[in-house]
Amino acid sequence: MAAGIQLPGNNETIDLQQQVARLQALLEASRQVHSTIREEEVLESVLRIAVRELEMAEIGIAHV
Repeated sequence: MAAGIQLPGNNETIDLQQQVARLQALLEASRQVHSTIREEEVLESVLRIAVRELEMAEIGIAHV
C-alpha cells in the first residue's frame, strides 16, 4: 500500500456505510417530495424520513 494511505477501521467503515445509506435515502426522499404535487403524499414522505432518522438515532445511541 502507498505511504500515507490509511484504510478505515472496521467500525469506521460501518459508520461510513451507514452515513452513505442515510444520504442515499434522504436523496431519494427529496426526489419523491419534489416530484409530488399532492400535499398528503409530501407529508407521508416527510414522516417516513423522520421515522427512519429517529430509528437511526436510536441505533446510534444503542451502540454507544
